[in-house]
Amino acid sequence: MLTFLISPFIFLCSFLFERKMDGYNELVLIERQMADSVAEESFRNIKTILSLGAQNKFFSKYMNRVKQGTKKGEKLMSDSGVWYAMNLFSSQFANSVVYLSAILLVMSQRKSYPTELLNEGCIDVITNSVDFCYSAANMTSACRAICDRVDTCWFDSQGPCLVGGNIMMAVLQGISGIGSAVFSIVQLSKSRVAAAFFLEVIDHKDEMVDKKGEKPTSNKGDIVFSDVSFKYKSRDAMILNHLNLTIHENEMVGIVGESGCGKSTILKLLMRLYGPSSGVISWNGVNVEDLSMAWIRDQISYVAQEPVLFSGTIRENLLYGRVDASEEEMVEAAKLVKADGFIRQFPKGYDTYVGELGSSLSGGQKQRIAIARALLRHPRVLVLDEATSALDSQSEEIVQEAMNRIREENKRNGSGLSIVVVAHRLSSIRVCDRI
Repeated sequence: MLTFLISPFIFLCSFLFERKMDGYNELVLIERQMADSVAEESFRNIKTILSLGAQNKFFSKYMNRVKQGTKKGEKLMSDSGVWYAMNLFSSQFANSVVYLSAILLVMSQRKSYPTELLNEGCIDVITNSVDFCYSAANMTSACRAICDRVDTCWFDSQGPCLVGGNIMMAVLQGISGIGSAVFSIVQLSKSRVAAAFFLEVIDHKDEMVDKKGEKPTSNKGDIVFSDVSFKYKSRDAMILNHLNLTIHENEMVGIVGESGCGKSTILKLLMRLYGPSSGVISWNGVNVEDLSMAWIRDQISYVAQEPVLFSGTIRENLLYGRVDASEEEMVEAAKLVKADGFIRQFPKGYDTYVGELGSSLSGGQKQRIAIARALLRHPRVLVLDEATSALDSQSEEIVQEAMNRIREENKRNGSGLSIVVVAHRLSSIRVCDRI
């Protein structure tokens, strides 16, 4: 009965311990992510930090994140430690109660046997032992009867002395199991917190989904923005208001404007990264919402202001544009933007490792490789978002000449190439058909 009275307290301690560990594990994940993001950002931009002399500032920023998380963690761990200690104490106290109850019950049930043996003359001196029953070679029938009862009482699970004993042992094992379950609770808590972050991503509903998923046999035709308006959910202001824009086939269009006016947003809408808040975007008269997003993105090559190269070789980065491209096609794309020359100057040529984010290459070299990768796709629409900003004037002219040659070649082959250029420099858009 005493053990059952203690059980609710054990459950309470386990519950409170689990709740504190939940908070601690979640805190560790969040604070570690924030500290790691500061460290990653610092290492990635180490040159800028050194040029600003801001090493100590970023070191302090990282240490403040760590100390902030440590302080919160210490408070949660101290609270959870108290409840963990209370859980262990109550579990061991329950065990002690069970053992003590068992000893008292056994002593009460079995203390008369040595006296009975003495009264029947089986032993000469009274003791607390019944060893006589297992050591005597010859004994009287009366002594044998007592010893038979001793044997039945002590070792037979159905004996009269073990009434309630099985129940007590079950309670003892159950109480011990509760204490052991605390360790499982800790692991379960860690798993649950970690799984919550994954489930949040898994359960996220992507708003950009195919409605009909049509894949036209031809990619020809104009791309038309009709009365398109757009705003980001995180902002209140409209970025685009009733925009009307037509991108003709084989046309080079330049888009200019002040920062934040929506230039890059037009490109994101074109690539179906977002959908318009109102209005219609059509491709050759077909609403892009009815077209397959995979098909649309297969027709478009995008080059950003900050070129993105992946860890690996120059060859691997170029072939990301088109995996089935031949060696000749890959080299030809590099030659179009005059990248083949500097690539072959490296000891390993096209098998040169570019480093993380292309760190072993200059900005202009990365930009040329990114443009060559885009051209290797033979896109229907080439999107350049400040893509020539890292190039000098001579290199920029080379890239523009390459694009013109590709446009003329596409015209001769009966295929089209529309180029959309977002730029601030006049030199980047002066060759455009329309601005």
